[in-house]
Amino acid sequence: MPNLVSPGVYTVEQDVSDYIGAVNSSVVGIVGFASRGPVNRPTLVTEPNNLVATFGDPSEDIYGQGLEGALTVMSPGGTNSLYFVRAATNNIAEASASVNIGACPALIIRDDGYGVNKDLYLRIQATSPDGVKAFAEDEGKVFHIPADTASKQGDAIASVLPGSLNSDRVAAYSNNSAFGDSEDRGVIVGLWAGSGASLTVEASNDNTFAEGSLLKSVAAIDSVGEVSGLEGETIGEDICETSLKIWGSEFKPVSLLGGNSTAKNFSYVVESKWPGAGYNLGVAPDDSTSGVSVLTGTNGNEKVSLGVYDRGSITATYPVSMVVGSFIEDVIGIGSVDQGDPLIKGSLMYEGVRSGASPLNSFMQKVTSMGFGDLDLNGIGTTTNEPPESAAGTYPSPITPRFVKLVEGNKGLAYGSNGADATNTAAIQAALIGDAGANPKSGIQALDNDALNISLGMVPGVSIPAVQDSLIFLAEGSQNFLALISPPYGLNTVQDAIDWSNGQSFTRGKAISSSYGAAYWPWVQSTIQGTTRWLDPAIYAAYSMCYTDGVAEPWFAPAGQNRGSITNAQAVETDLSQGDRDTMYSGGNVLNPIVSFGIAGGVQVFGQRTAQRKPTALDRVNIRRMMIFLRKAILNSTRQFVFEPNDAFTWDRIKDALNPFLADIKARRGITEFRVVCDETTNTPARVDRNEMWCKVLIKPTKTAEMIVFELNLTNQSATIGI
Repeated sequence: MPNLVSPGVYTVEQDVSDYIGAVNSSVVGIVGFASRGPVNRPTLVTEPNNLVATFGDPSEDIYGQGLEGALTVMSPGGTNSLYFVRAATNNIAEASASVNIGACPALIIRDDGYGVNKDLYLRIQATSPDGVKAFAEDEGKVFHIPADTASKQGDAIASVLPGSLNSDRVAAYSNNSAFGDSEDRGVIVGLWAGSGASLTVEASNDNTFAEGSLLKSVAAIDSVGEVSGLEGETIGEDICETSLKIWGSEFKPVSLLGGNSTAKNFSYVVESKWPGAGYNLGVAPDDSTSGVSVLTGTNGNEKVSLGVYDRGSITATYPVSMVVGSFIEDVIGIGSVDQGDPLIKGSLMYEGVRSGASPLNSFMQKVTSMGFGDLDLNGIGTTTNEPPESAAGTYPSPITPRFVKLVEGNKGLAYGSNGADATNTAAIQAALIGDAGANPKSGIQALDNDALNISLGMVPGVSIPAVQDSLIFLAEGSQNFLALISPPYGLNTVQDAIDWSNGQSFTRGKAISSSYGAAYWPWVQSTIQGTTRWLDPAIYAAYSMCYTDGVAEPWFAPAGQNRGSITNAQAVETDLSQGDRDTMYSGGNVLNPIVSFGIAGGVQVFGQRTAQRKPTALDRVNIRRMMIFLRKAILNSTRQFVFEPNDAFTWDRIKDALNPFLADIKARRGITEFRVVCDETTNTPARVDRNEMWCKVLIKPTKTAEMIVFELNLTNQSATIGI
C-alpha cells in the first residue's frame, strides 16, 4: 500500500488474474552418440536439417540409434522441440589439420649503399610455391627510384616502393626499430610463404639489367620444407661501388631442424570445434562431400584469407594473421564455447605442445617475439654465400624468422573420433548413464533439468539394462518425463521378449516396474536417409505420443489406428497374433505390442501400458502423461505463491487459478470430475506453524476404451426388433 500522508486521490493496482499457463507436452529428450556436435550438452533442435548440420548424419557405424530416433520423432506430425544429448567415451578426439607456418622470402636493402646523382632501377618478381607470378612480366616488374630520391637512402623504401608496389603479392617496408638498430633499412618481401615461394630482385643504374647487375633469389620454407640457401649471380662492382648494397637474407624456417636433426614442429593446428569423425574430410583429400577443410590463400601484407568449408560448401572466410588485430586464435576461437567460428578452433603448436603465444605487433617482428622464449634459430640453415671481394660491405649475421604467415594451401581435417567404441560395453554404458556430479551433467543425467521441460525421454537402439534402468530412475526421481525403452533386437519369440521385460532373461536380470517407464516390442523396419534398418520401437512410441499431442491431447491414448499408425514402417520383426498380444498385455506383463495389420491397417502401436505392475490408473500411458502435464503446469504457475501469507486470501487465489484450469481439462475430455480443496482442513495449525501450505486436488481421469465389445445377437424371424 502507498504511504498516504496528504489529502488526495490515489490508485492502487493489484494483479489477482492468476491462471495456469500452458505446457508443451511434446518435448523429447534423446541421449545417444553422434559424429559431431556438442558433447554432454542438451542441445535444442527444432528441425531435422539443424539436427544433421549440428550432429551429423546417422550411420550404422555409430553405436545406438540416437540420430535415427531424433530424425524419426521430428518427421512430419512429430515434435518440433527436441533436446539431443550427445554422449561420448574417453577415446573421443577432435578432427584436426596442421596448417604450415612459413616465412616470406625477403631482401634487406641497406641505407648506405644508395649512390648520389644516380638513378636506381629495381626489377622485382615474386613466385608462389605453385609457380604463380606476382607480375605478368616473366622477368618481373621494373620500379624506378630517381637519383634525388635515392639520395634519401632508407626513405626511398618507405616512400617510393610501397606506393609503387601496388600488389597483393609483393610489399616493401622501412623500419629500423624492427631490426634492432638505428639504421634505416628497407625490405622487399614476397608475400607468398612456404617452401617454393621465391623473390628475385635485380638492380641497375640504367634500366638495362645487363650481365653483372645484382640478381638475388630468396626462397622461403615451411614446416616440411628443407632449408635452402640463397641463389644468385655475383654482385657487379659497378653497382655495388657506386649505387646500391643489398643484403640477401634467408629468413629462417619456423619448423626447425635441431642439432640432433629431430623435427621441432612449429605450426598452426586447426581442430574441429567439437570432437568427432563427422568432421573428417574423408579418405581422399579432394573429397568435398564430407567433413571440414580450411583453405588458406595470400591476402596481401601480413594477412591470409582463411576459408572454412563444410561438406564442400564454404561457411565463412576470415582475414587472419600472426599479428595483433587479426591473430588467428582471436578470430576463429580457441575453445568449444568461446566466440569464433562454429566449426573450427585453433592453436599455435611449438614442439608438439599447445602454446599460448602472443601475437606479433608487426609483420616485421621476429618470431621469437611471440613469447616462446629463446629459440635457437641462428646457426640453423645459415647462409653460406659470401660477398665477392670486390663488393663493398658485408652480409649480416643470420636473422630469425620475420614476415611469418600461414602457408597457402587446402587442408582437410582428419583423425576425429566419435568416442563410441562399441567393443567397450563398460565405456559405452558409463558414457550413456553419465555423471550427475559433473559440471555440466553428462549422459542421461543431463536430462535432469526442469528448464528443459522434457516430457519424453529415451536412449534409442540401446538395450543395456543399466542404461534403461538409469533412465527410468531419473524419470521417477524428477517426475518430469516418461522413459521409453524396448527389448534388444533379435529376440526369437514373444516369450523371449516377455522374459526380458520380467527380468528372466540372460540379458536382463531385473524386471521393469514403474509407471514412469513404458516398453515396446517388436522392432520395426524402416528407411532413414536412404538406408533401410531395423529401428527401436520406442522411437515410434515417442512419435505417436507427439502426434497425439498435435491432433488430440496428451491424455488421449497414443495408440491404435487414429494416433498410433506408423506410416513409414515396412515390416515388423515378429508378427504378433491376438494370443501373443493378450499375453504381452495381461497377467502382470507390461509389453506394448507393435502390430502389423497387413495392407488394410498397416503397422500400429497397439498398446499403452506403463511398466507399472500394480493395477491402478497409472498403469496406462495416457494417465501418466496427463499427470506429468498437470504437475508441470501447476508447479510452473503457482510458484508465485511461495512466501505469500498463509491465509484464506491466498488459499482462495490458488483455488481460483486451479478450478478454471481443471474445468478446461474436463471439457477437453481428460477428467470426468475434479475438486480443489485449499482451506483450514488442509492447512491445519500445525502445518501453518511449519510454514507449509497444502492444497488437495482430486481428479477422476477419463479411462480409455481399450477393449471394445460388440454383442451380436441372432433372433428368429418371429422376433420383434425395435428401432
